Amino acid sequence: TDKLFVRLEAIAEDLKAPTPSPEHKTRLPKVDIRPFDESNPKVWFDQLMQQMRAAKILEEDTQFATLSRFLDGSQALFVSPVLESGNDKPFSMARDLLMNQFSLTKIQKIQQVMFIEKRGSEEKTAHLLSRINPLLENISVDDFRKFVLFSSLPDNVKHHVATDFESCSVVDFQRKCDVLLDVGQNKGTSQVVSAVWNTQKIERNKYKNKGKETKNVKSPRQCTFHLAYGEKSRSCKGPNCPSWNEKLKQMKFTEKTSGNEDGSSTKEPSTPRS
Repeated sequence: TDKLFVRLEAIAEDLKAPTPSPEHKTRLPKVDIRPFDESNPKVWFDQLMQQMRAAKILEEDTQFATLSRFLDGSQALFVSPVLESGNDKPFSMARDLLMNQFSLTKIQKIQQVMFIEKRGSEEKTAHLLSRINPLLENISVDDFRKFVLFSSLPDNVKHHVATDFESCSVVDFQRKCDVLLDVGQNKGTSQVVSAVWNTQKIERNKYKNKGKETKNVKSPRQCTFHLAYGEKSRSCKGPNCPSWNEKLKQMKFTEKTSGNEDGSSTKEPSTPRS
């Protein structure tokens, strides 16, 4: 009987509902990294991936949540399409968006290596090398050749060929540059010719207007004799008349004349009889 009682007691214990264990609050594993680095996003993402692998953060959703902790307000706006898209790989999509937004072009990388990065007064060359190595990744000798060509161009031509820098070979890039240079030179020549032509036109108009002004100046008025008899006039007021010549008889308005007398005549005017 005692054995049966003990056995029933054991069965009863087995039939009891299991006591639920307290749920542990899920926390993201700790990842210790500086905020997102816009100046060198590739190196920053490489470091983030290394820390997430060490922390066993392998799922895309958890990786995206971890990434979001290191973005400021303006940077978070660039990954907002991830939330709207419902993409099943949110971290990968967010990484691509940020890389496209903040990665330097090859032209910018070479410019930074050549003209911006400098060794500090208390730095060793190893520090400088650590900064330029990421910039020179995927930069080839041909890229440097194209950069030399690019640097020699006028600013207006640079604007047109910059988009073809990474996709063109050295030869194709050189041809594009030369075509645009020829267009620019022809345009410049046309502008010079146009300017010369316009200058000449202005000068012609100036002389033309000057001629009009000269014509508009009133010539001296003919004397009464020439107005009355024209070219047949034998008398004239004198040198002030534009039609005066020495063969004409100079007359004064105070003198009484009988009409159109011959200037070469020596006869005195006849005196009327009383």
